[in-house]
Amino acid sequence: MSRSDGQRVTADQSTTTRTSVPVGDGDARLAVEITGTGPAVVWAHPLMGSMRSENQAGVFDWSGVDARLIRYDARSHGRSSCDPRPEHHRWEVLAQDMLDVATATEAPTAIFGGGSMGAATAIWAAHLAPERVQGLVLAIPPTAWSARERQRRVYRVLGAAAATRLLLPLQLGLRLPRPRPRPATQAALADAVVQEVSRQRSTQLAPPLRGAAMSDLPPVEELVGIDVPTLILAWEGDRSHPLSVARQLESSMPRAELDIAEGQDLGRWPSLVADFVAGVAPTGD
Repeated sequence: MSRSDGQRVTADQSTTTRTSVPVGDGDARLAVEITGTGPAVVWAHPLMGSMRSENQAGVFDWSGVDARLIRYDARSHGRSSCDPRPEHHRWEVLAQDMLDVATATEAPTAIFGGGSMGAATAIWAAHLAPERVQGLVLAIPPTAWSARERQRRVYRVLGAAAATRLLLPLQLGLRLPRPRPRPATQAALADAVVQEVSRQRSTQLAPPLRGAAMSDLPPVEELVGIDVPTLILAWEGDRSHPLSVARQLESSMPRAELDIAEGQDLGRWPSLVADFVAGVAPTGD
């Protein structure tokens, strides 16, 4: 590893490297965990989440994926340093951070992916540096394009609440009511994110929310340039991660495939990702 101040710990018969790496102009330092061997997979979490909250939610099991998994906490999330500038939390900036994490962990090319904000980050990484992207795994892509404005308003309100240290409205806002009860998977993610928010300083919360309000995916007509194998994982009944966006990505990206979990049963997703990684970057390549 080119730049590291971490240590090795052994758990579950696998070796995990915990480290931190500088990104951008050295203006932020991100917590990183690397597990396993094989093709490099760089994975980013959702907005207001972290590696810890993803572990807590237990939505995705990486144990069957034969890969060198590189996960990290984005700016102002989890154990990474706080950046007070909202514009540094726009998705295209986070994408450059993702590329910087890959460089710092000796992954000149990799499969990039993530959930929600992490999926948007990976799309932007492929848009900015297609030569570095072997493939994409996009879990529950967020709102985009014409559907983005409502979400912008939500994030502006939540960002204002965080900036004034009104954490209760922020925590309630992350559990915004739905027309019907949330399935268990959505509820697990929401609970993990709310717990993550409760651990953070209020000054750490506003910039990512305001940055999200400034963000969108690349224009639809430019997605055709992302010509890499792409696995899109979506579910129904979540207006923050609408199927319409997942379907638009599938139809616009030349080599994309979409899987929609029935009733949010995600049981087959780990095997789909394992097969995808093995097909895109077989061990030994």
